[in-house]
This record gives sequence, C-alpha cells and structure tokens, in this order.
Amino acid sequence: YDGDVQLDVQLRGTVPKASSGEIEVAKIEHFRDKTVEDVYRMTRNVVSAEQVGSSLSVQQQNLKTLKADIDARAAEGVDISAAQAKYDEASQALTSAASAAPSKAAEHVASAMEAMDEAESLLDKAWAENEVANVGVALESLDTKINYFIEERSMGGDPRVVSIVTKRESAAQFYSQAKDGLSAKNYQQARSKADEGLNKANEALRDVDALRDAIGEGFSLGGNLLLYVAIGIVIVLAIAGAVIYRKKTRWDELG
Repeated sequence: YDGDVQLDVQLRGTVPKASSGEIEVAKIEHFRDKTVEDVYRMTRNVVSAEQVGSSLSVQQQNLKTLKADIDARAAEGVDISAAQAKYDEASQALTSAASAAPSKAAEHVASAMEAMDEAESLLDKAWAENEVANVGVALESLDTKINYFIEERSMGGDPRVVSIVTKRESAAQFYSQAKDGLSAKNYQQARSKADEGLNKANEALRDVDALRDAIGEGFSLGGNLLLYVAIGIVIVLAIAGAVIYRKKTRWDELG
C-alpha cells in the first residue's frame, strides 16, 4: 500500500590480510535512485604481531647505534646529558614493548622512535655547540700570545707577527660563521665552520710558539720603559753619590 518503504541490503565482505595500520572493516552507502546520498565507514587499527616484532628488532638496533654516537661525543667532551635522558626514555619504551601485547607494544615502539629522534637532534646540537666553543677557547689563547709580542716585545710590525695576526683574523671569521650556523640551527654548517676556524687558530698557535722559541725571552723595554729609565737614574745617582762620598772622605783624610 501507499507509504511502504522497501530496504534492499546487500552485505559484501573481504577478509583483510594481516597487517599493521588502519583498515576499513565496514562501509555503508545510502542510495537514492541509484545515486549515493551518503557513506558511512567503520575503521579499526589492526596490529600484526609479526610486523611489531620486526619493528622492535629494528629499533633496538637503532638504539645501539644511538648509544655508540652518544659515547663517541662524550669522549670528545660534549655535554650529552639531554640526549642521554631521551636515550634512557627510548630504552625503557623498547623494554616495555618486548613484553607487551602487540597493540600496546606498537605504542611503545612508536614512543621509542620519537624519543630517539629527539635524542639525535639534541646530540647534534650539543656536538655543534662544543665544536664552536673549542674555537673560542683557541682564539682566547692565541690573543694572549699575540699580545705578548705586541705589548711586551714591541713586535707589532714584525712580518712574522703580522702573518700570525692575519691567520687569527681568518680563524675569527670562521668562528663568527659557526656561531651564525648555531643560531640558524644548521648544526652541520656550524661544525664545518668551527672545524675550519680551529684548524686556522691552531696553525697560528704553532707559529706563535715557533716564533717565541726562535727569539727567546730576550730583553725588552716594552710598556715598562719609564720604570726601567727610573731604575737607571737611581743606579746612576747611587754610583755618583758613592764616588763623591769616597772623594770627600779622601779629602778629609788629607786634611
């Protein structure tokens, strides 16, 4: 009779292959006059125990590689504390994954991967900061030694000192570029420029040491000229006074 509603339902299904990820388990399409009005889908996250186990093995190996990198940087004096904390977090997550059900294990593995990514980034940053800092230390030492020749030995115009100063300026330029790399979070560039700067600074330091060995300690008035002049005057006056005293004494003896 009028007003009857006919509902034609067709159910088709395909058993999905075992895999990890989101799969569609149901799909309902609303037709009107052979036209799809709307669609309803049901999805579920499916976890394959085999794939989770494989992923766990891969990440455990990645964790070992990360540990080796952290230890190598620590041996170079890099502050690895931040990276180590993330490493510990990843290690704990993988340990938990090894004894968890597949679905929970997958979550632990994902957490470990995220922690390892953060650890690598933090280690990269700390490594670059250490390399740049090493250049700064070398430049400070170099400046002290250059000032000795300029201030104490009055050798500012000596070609050998001029050459050393030129190398120092080149190292300082690389140092500035390395710091710019740090600010831009381009840690590879920061390390590269820091390496060039340190090489140039060390070259200048070797030249400084060779020059000092060549000229020895020597004697130089340098910045203490007035002091030495004053000492000289005192010595001359002392000698003159002694001579006058002896002559006066001799005259007194002769009556």
